[in-house]
Amino acid sequence: MVLLLVVLFAFTIGGSTVANWNTLAVTSGHGPMGVLAAVAIMVSLFMGIEAPVELGDEIRDARHTIPKAIVISILLTAIVYGAVASTTLALIGPEDLGRSQAPLADASARIWGHFAGAVIAGVAVISLLKSMNATAMVFSRMIFAMSRGGVLPVYLSHLHPRYGTPYRATVVAALLSLSGLLLPGSLVFLLLAVNVPTLLKYMACCASAIRASRMDPTGADGLLSPSSVLVAGVSAIIMASAMVVFSVWEDWRPVALVGAWLIGGAVWYRLFVRDVRMNYPG
Repeated sequence: MVLLLVVLFAFTIGGSTVANWNTLAVTSGHGPMGVLAAVAIMVSLFMGIEAPVELGDEIRDARHTIPKAIVISILLTAIVYGAVASTTLALIGPEDLGRSQAPLADASARIWGHFAGAVIAGVAVISLLKSMNATAMVFSRMIFAMSRGGVLPVYLSHLHPRYGTPYRATVVAALLSLSGLLLPGSLVFLLLAVNVPTLLKYMACCASAIRASRMDPTGADGLLSPSSVLVAGVSAIIMASAMVVFSVWEDWRPVALVGAWLIGGAVWYRLFVRDVRMNYPG
């Protein structure tokens, strides 16, 4: 992570000296719908900020650590990606950026030559592996939690006798992840196929926060009243819903795919789920 931040910092500083900042004008001719359609794709930049919540049982002093981690993650992500995106756009322009299959590599080649493009690509691969490892761990914990809650078969909630990890849920998560290889290779499709369900997950978290605040007004340590949580949660749900709608302008297929998953999940819940446990069994 530190290596990635150092490389991106060098890219931003180096690119700022040769970039054409006039390309950042808001009157670029693409209209507001182009911006709105891109919002759903940009959600992927913030993926992972919710990971501490999903790993709460494995974090020391989670009540105080998780809120700080989420705030720091959002601020750091916004600053870093805002600077990198602006520099990339100013270096190669919107038209070339839209056609590029490796935007950062192409942009860095404008600064330091083609060798730099290869270095950026290598760092991106390392960063991708880091993100995949974190995502796989979170995915397995979600399956594990759903199993212990009674939504998925209890078979998946077993822990490894030596390491204490949900190894069965991890295997299932890996197999489900590999199924992504069967999806189309379009970058926009793949981003939306990940981002749309992520938005739905965020919406579900907001709805859960609203319900939890009404059941336990002290759940936020008195920082937010139930009415404040309601306003913030409903606002977030509305914005996330709008982003899902805007994504249809880019590619309708991911939305249809997620819709099919929702129907399948509803059928599973109706036929096989009998007792949902909100707390872990003793």
